[in-house]
Amino acid sequence: MKRTESIQVRLPDGGRLHLRVSPEEKEMIRSKVEAEKMTMSSLILRALDKIDNPITVNLDDSDLRDLLIQVRRINVNVRTFLKQVGTGERFSIENKQEMEQQLVSNEQLVLDEYKRVKELVSKIESMNTEEAAEFAKKVINNNLESVNDIDEHFE
Repeated sequence: MKRTESIQVRLPDGGRLHLRVSPEEKEMIRSKVEAEKMTMSSLILRALDKIDNPITVNLDDSDLRDLLIQVRRINVNVRTFLKQVGTGERFSIENKQEMEQQLVSNEQLVLDEYKRVKELVSKIESMNTEEAAEFAKKVINNNLESVNDIDEHFE
């Protein structure tokens, strides 16, 4: 007889789900839990949720992350420059403050765009299969390529 181990999962409604798995499967789940920095219950509930909602969006957001890093580097460089320049007849305190505000504004714009992309991905992932198929047809038929185009056609 094959040996099994028990995993107990707390359900959102307060109930419990008991799973019987082999020791190898339990170890595989445990290593995934450690890698994902989640609890065993949350990992299993996420996997069960994927059964009902199998849509996963794989998005390469490295360009947005790189842009954010570059904006932050530019901010550091400009602030260093502003400290070295000081103030005088040609460069007033108001000019420095205006530049500081523009730096903050630029960083916030990039952050907002990053959040908007993540929210769009979340909306797409929460669709059922039929909604996703209809949405994909819209994207293809309307030749939508940018986040702005897609966001405008999102229902």
